[in-house]
Amino acid sequence: MARSGFANNAHAVARTLLVQLRTYDALLRSLADLPACIEAGLRAFQGSALERLYVEQDVLLDEELEAPQRRALVKSVDDWLAEPGQGFLALLGDFGTGKTSFAKRYAAALAALAKGSPEEHRVPVLIDLREARSTTVSLENILTHRFQSLSPRPFNPQALLHLNREGHLVLIFDGFDEMLGYSDPGQYAENLRQILRAAEGRAKVVLTCRTHYFRDRPEALKKPDQAAGGRLDHRRHTTVGRAGTRVFYLCDFSDAQLEDFLQRALPPPADWRQFRKAIRRTYNLEDLATRPFLLDLIVKTLPRLQAREGTVTIADLYEAYCEEWFRHTDFRLTLVREHKVALVEYLARLVWESPDTRVHYEVLAGKAQEFFGERPLTPFEKEKIDYEVRTALFLNRDARGYYSFIHRSFLEFFVARTLRSGLASGDPDALDLRRLTREVAFFLEFWDESGHIPERCGAVLSVPYRRRVSENGLLLLYWHACARLGPLAGAPEALDPAALAAAIRQHWRESSIEPSRFHLEGAELAGAHIPGIWLDGASLAGADLSRAGLRAASLGGAKLCKARLEFADAHAAVFGGAQLLDADLNHLDARAAVLSGADLSAADLSFAKLAGADLRDVQLDGACLTGAGLLCAEGLLPAVVLDRFAGRSTTGETALDLVIQRGHAEPVRCVAWSPDARVVASASTDHTVKLWDTVSGTLLRTLTGHKGEVWSVAWDGRGERLASGSADHTVKLWDTASGTLLWTLTGHEYGVGSVAWDTRGERLASGSVDHTVKLWDAERGQLLWTLTGHEQWVRCVAWDARGERLASGSVDHTVKLWDAERGQLLRTLTGHEDGVRSVAWAGREERLASGSGDHTVKLWDAESGQLLRTLTGHEQWVRSVAWDARGERLASGSHDRTVKLWDATSGQLLRTLTGHEAGS
Repeated sequence: MARSGFANNAHAVARTLLVQLRTYDALLRSLADLPACIEAGLRAFQGSALERLYVEQDVLLDEELEAPQRRALVKSVDDWLAEPGQGFLALLGDFGTGKTSFAKRYAAALAALAKGSPEEHRVPVLIDLREARSTTVSLENILTHRFQSLSPRPFNPQALLHLNREGHLVLIFDGFDEMLGYSDPGQYAENLRQILRAAEGRAKVVLTCRTHYFRDRPEALKKPDQAAGGRLDHRRHTTVGRAGTRVFYLCDFSDAQLEDFLQRALPPPADWRQFRKAIRRTYNLEDLATRPFLLDLIVKTLPRLQAREGTVTIADLYEAYCEEWFRHTDFRLTLVREHKVALVEYLARLVWESPDTRVHYEVLAGKAQEFFGERPLTPFEKEKIDYEVRTALFLNRDARGYYSFIHRSFLEFFVARTLRSGLASGDPDALDLRRLTREVAFFLEFWDESGHIPERCGAVLSVPYRRRVSENGLLLLYWHACARLGPLAGAPEALDPAALAAAIRQHWRESSIEPSRFHLEGAELAGAHIPGIWLDGASLAGADLSRAGLRAASLGGAKLCKARLEFADAHAAVFGGAQLLDADLNHLDARAAVLSGADLSAADLSFAKLAGADLRDVQLDGACLTGAGLLCAEGLLPAVVLDRFAGRSTTGETALDLVIQRGHAEPVRCVAWSPDARVVASASTDHTVKLWDTVSGTLLRTLTGHKGEVWSVAWDGRGERLASGSADHTVKLWDTASGTLLWTLTGHEYGVGSVAWDTRGERLASGSVDHTVKLWDAERGQLLWTLTGHEQWVRCVAWDARGERLASGSVDHTVKLWDAERGQLLRTLTGHEDGVRSVAWAGREERLASGSGDHTVKLWDAESGQLLRTLTGHEQWVRSVAWDARGERLASGSHDRTVKLWDATSGQLLRTLTGHEAGS
């Protein structure tokens, strides 16, 4: 094996000796059947109708949304592919904007390059996540499922992931929103976490998804715990605040792109210009035609649409597209129109319920039996029905006889049709479905039958609770009110929760809806995104509202005994007078919420966010407030709070004073003590640094100026200056006494994740996502050295006790030791199998400790570079390491929720400290 190649005659000689010659890259590429990936990428696009019709698309870049500018999609993705340190790209767009079309087009382009020059170009691996719906969700299973369909060769997912980390692949995950069909919304957290695992090392990973599955725009991907409207389980998440994430938003067609598509779809002798004029003449069709998928439907259905009077809606477009098949009859075929409609609506309900969103034709034949009375169908008649259904343009049938819809929006359209019939007839059983979505309600609102929603759903909620029926009735009633503020398609976060709450209350009152009559005992509403909902007085005892979006919701006087609201977002919600006895409210976000007069007896409020909440006259007998945030909460006496934290009864008096201060607006990334231990600095994703008096707990000052998240802070040796590193690519130096900004150090190309002062406070080191370490003159604000050599993000930097050497740990799995005086690399310490997240020197000794994502701590002799010992025992990545003052013991903090203490001389584990509820 050789790094770069062999002499011209080497291969001939090697063959005579029965020896194989491989370069390192060629050996890596042989670990998986990459030629099969290349051929699959080409086959999915080249020679297809998609290739003939495809129009190059535009995107908006997340970082430019304040001043949006359309940019060419392909060039933007090409630029991202060439950027170091940018491992993950999310391509977001509403339904029908062409996400899958682009995934196929780009995979084919990469495959063509890789086929011509396999050593120089990344190989695309296109993964349709709809095919992963029936698998156990793990990254390894998704990859295995894909490769088993591509190649008969044995497949090792770890080998492919290694290739991916080494920069040989582009993984394209298409259709995240369709993963696992319509399962528990909370499952999306784990799905996202699994896919994000692929974005390590030099990997390049693309994910396509509908925009509104990430309700907070890019933050949902950079901090996946916020995705899907707060539906994700914070306790399982391991990738908060990941760097190197880009988010692109697909644009609808411009006028030029629309005309380009028409020219491709309507070649001579068709006159595309006349077709364009017809679109302009047909009321409202111009707006729909900017969506690529809908434009394709318009091309196929325009003559029928032109015959309509008034506004043409999206529902009309889908109806017209399907109508040709519904009306087509043939004496050789079996089904008349009404049977076809019934069969497809039945199929839609089955697919909606199915975990893998498909149904076998034998099941359809069983349903068709109803159309023929008591007479059993012959095998020939079953075949005829199967053949006839196969002619439906909106259905796919695979080789094994399974039917699915060609596009998810058709499934949502037909489910809405079944609800339309149920609303017209008043049949509550029509709601007996897996939880409905906004998209279904979006289609339903185009039909007059949606006017029955208040009456029908109000009646459903006023009778004893029925599983699924009651939940869907509530959601339809909620979305029907939301539709008064605008279409239900697209991302819902644009609606102000307070305005939404007012609109819902007004609409329900006009419709004589009284929430106090709602029976939702034990309702399954986990992860439901229902900000502003009006549920005053509703019966919700035992209901599951965990991870629900309840911002500005009103639940005054609601009966919520034993209800689950853990991790729910109830910011500014109203719970005044609510019965919350024995409710699970751990990690509830109830900042600025009103809970006055609520009964919280025996409730679990551990780690709840209650800053600024109105807690006057609340009942707290037996409640748990461990770790709860109560900054500026109104109404609780300090003694009551302190006793609740300590687990004591509230009888008697206490002289203790509780000092309450308003803290950061967003999560805190790191904290650092001043050398005299009198002040603590905290850095936050809210772009600020705050200084706190450790004795009184009071906020001393807030340091503002960063334009991005603050990732790291460090004090100088005398406690007079503070350095902060930020996602805005800068380091700032502050005078801590006055809060004055001394210097802004610029030069890094990406965010700064680590800063460290030398012992004399004269120089500062900064480690960045741009793979470099920079050394600065802290007195003059000047750059001294840029240390290059790392191949990935530098996660940590640390000076030795004399200020002569610097250690840096990187995602490239290495620790590098540098001569800080000359800016030269002394040695590279290798051995870790994953990124290095923490390094620490042992006082004035020559030993160095490093903690890594490979779950280990390694001890090194810094002088010789020799590995002294590997400490194993952690079950997750090691985030931090620290020595005691004498260099005899070492502490390591891990994402496995433990701290371990080690004897640094023998390597023996002394103690494992447990108790944390989340990783270090």
